Amino acid sequence: MEFREVMRWKTDDYPESTEAVVVVSKCGVVKRSSFRHWNKVNESYSTRKEHVYPQTFNRGKGRVEQGNYLTVTIRGVNYSVHRLVAMAWLKGENETLQVNHKDGNKQNNHVDNLEWVTNLENRRHAQALGLFPVTNGENHGKSKLTLAQVIEIKQELKGYRRGLLTKLAQKYGVLTTTISEIKA
Repeated sequence: MEFREVMRWKTDDYPESTEAVVVVSKCGVVKRSSFRHWNKVNESYSTRKEHVYPQTFNRGKGRVEQGNYLTVTIRGVNYSVHRLVAMAWLKGENETLQVNHKDGNKQNNHVDNLEWVTNLENRRHAQALGLFPVTNGENHGKSKLTLAQVIEIKQELKGYRRGLLTKLAQKYGVLTTTISEIKA
């Protein structure tokens, strides 16, 4: 299995210390290389062995779109595995770009399944796969009218007379601009 570097750090300023290097494979295995560092407690150098980071699910703390991604914790910070794979193996990394799973499976972190995309491209792809439902009309969370009510309003607007917009707005509990948009 081939690995590529995604990050490194030096643990201290002592001359015999070496840098810790985190690498990732094409299929999403994340590990840290062995390294030497100064142990302040024993006042000696110790060697930290190679370590494969365990992967857990990020259940999306408050953000629905983050749920069910595999993450690893490196030095107390959570990193998405798919982003680490993309950083190591795909060209075109940019802080403003997102990583898209081509097949829609958030757990398939193989490099062949990932691509850099903009936020808009990522959302459109998710909608096309049915992962991110399109919420418009009466399905939208802020919708005040149902489809049946809109049809009813259109019928009443056919016999338009002065003051009808205001009456309909009061009847359905919406603004007169909403009624005029339906009329248009």
